[in-house]
Amino acid sequence: DKRIKRTAVNYQAQIELKRHLSWSHFLTYKEQFFAAQKLALFTTKAQSAYFKTNFTKHDFLLFGSETAGVSHEIANYCQLKLKIPTANPLRSLNLATSVAIALAEASIVK
Repeated sequence: DKRIKRTAVNYQAQIELKRHLSWSHFLTYKEQFFAAQKLALFTTKAQSAYFKTNFTKHDFLLFGSETAGVSHEIANYCQLKLKIPTANPLRSLNLATSVAIALAEASIVK
């Protein structure tokens, strides 16, 4: 996708972008190659703040759509549900901002 490549131009050497045909294809891939890694869902419904998590190199960060989030099936599968705290009355940040914040924190592998 041209938009993703243009956005990630400065980071292409550090990331591996993979597209999966479906959620089940992704789960098969994850279990085969990265079974021990966390799958962290970022959601406004979470109780835990993202900055309290110790991310590791191959953890997966998952974001739903801005309007609908993710399905219950996907949410139930995720080991971690994390939120990005915001000040009232702000309910949430837009998706691009949320991804940037999460990637910045996750890239600091402790």
